[in-house]
Amino acid sequence: GCLLHDLGKCNINNTILDKPGRLSDSEFKTIKQHPIFGVELADRLSCADGRIKSVILQHHEKLDGTGYPYGLSYSKINHLSRIAAVADIFDAVTSKRAYHDKRSVEDGINILNGDSANGKISKEEVNMLVKSLVLFPKNTLVVLNNGKSGFVMEDCNSYSPKVICYDKTVFDLSVRKDL
Repeated sequence: GCLLHDLGKCNINNTILDKPGRLSDSEFKTIKQHPIFGVELADRLSCADGRIKSVILQHHEKLDGTGYPYGLSYSKINHLSRIAAVADIFDAVTSKRAYHDKRSVEDGINILNGDSANGKISKEEVNMLVKSLVLFPKNTLVVLNNGKSGFVMEDCNSYSPKVICYDKTVFDLSVRKDL
């Protein structure tokens, strides 16, 4: 799990944390306190400076003020916290949780792009994360289901790279969904 969430678990009952279904309003209210509990725990650690505590406290804040625990908006949210928020959402989507199965990296990217388009998280930080997720680096050898093999032509952060085969045929897998 995420260290930021592990820090905040100290005062939250495991039956809430591990609940497989939807949380009640009161349970969600409790969950929304975990950044505060995390800072309280970090206060006891000599290595946790103000920047670290700020990230712990703000990693669920949203740019439009709809986040928690304080409903801060863009100008009040630390830059490192905006980065942590993007990473936290991506981790939540692409990890198995009690309340949902693990989803694909592509689903994670799509959710991040939707949240940034809706003003919840920073597009700049989403782009930084997505650029770091090169799923098919340039020159990766691939074998297609049509029996042809070749190399990825350019770094690709989706499951749809452009492939040049040994016979010089080029396939754009974002167009050729059958391959």
